[in-house]
Amino acid sequence: MRQIREALDGLLDHYTEDVTEAVACLMVEYGARFHELEEYVREQRQVYHSALVAARAKSAGSPRRKGETEEDEEIESEALDALDTCCHDFEMLIEGDYPSDSAEVAAIRRFGYGNLMRYLGTGPDTIKIVPPGHRKRLGFEALVQGGLAIGGAEVSAIPTRALLYAMTAKELQSLSLRPIPSKSRKKDLAVEFLLDQDGIRERVAAATALDAVYYLVPPPRALAGLDLNGMHERMGFAWRAADLVVTTYITAALAPTNREYEGKYLAGERFKGAQHPRYPHLPMLPKDTRTIQAAR
Repeated sequence: MRQIREALDGLLDHYTEDVTEAVACLMVEYGARFHELEEYVREQRQVYHSALVAARAKSAGSPRRKGETEEDEEIESEALDALDTCCHDFEMLIEGDYPSDSAEVAAIRRFGYGNLMRYLGTGPDTIKIVPPGHRKRLGFEALVQGGLAIGGAEVSAIPTRALLYAMTAKELQSLSLRPIPSKSRKKDLAVEFLLDQDGIRERVAAATALDAVYYLVPPPRALAGLDLNGMHERMGFAWRAADLVVTTYITAALAPTNREYEGKYLAGERFKGAQHPRYPHLPMLPKDTRTIQAAR
């Protein structure tokens, strides 16, 4: 909890998304929870489900008949309108939960929450272009150190297909020895068209800014047997929960100087937290571990 406080109090010195990553890391890896947030989400879920029941009853009594898909969309939209408009995409917290499976948590703790979010968000066996000097280079360098990616300097280990998929349609056309047929203009078909050409490996490597390339390797053995899509969704739920905390915290800090929030903030109060009962035996991080780095 001390580290979460340090992360939140460091908002002025770090990008907000980096602070969100650090807080979400501690929520997932160590089971930390915010009492106010959990209670608030439970209340909003009840509001949503009550509104959903009312919207369905209203729709059932309506004489107008619409397509099933259109009707379902209107019902869901009406239920979502009943939620607080506290932030964008709050509806993403209505369904889902934090990672809780022991194998998932073990994998997250092994590779780092931030590393796995970047890895699964970009996608295994794909390339991410991150130019030198970009603020996100640090995160992708951490992927290399964690064995989840390799840099462009190791181009011999990067599949030609992955290099081609990282290019635009115009770039693919410029690499082709002959015009790409119109029926092959979709990227997957264009890539297959180019893979059949002689010397394509050399041409694509020469046309790629290798100092900006990060190739995210196929899932290592430590991730085998895990539902990676489901795990990414659950990790994303934790991200959104942490983002709501961080947004609330910074809004409360700014509120005293912004008339828009006058009388609507609790700047003098701190969030209360507790170790999650599922992981009461886990120790806190060492005192000399920097919170932002711990997320990676």
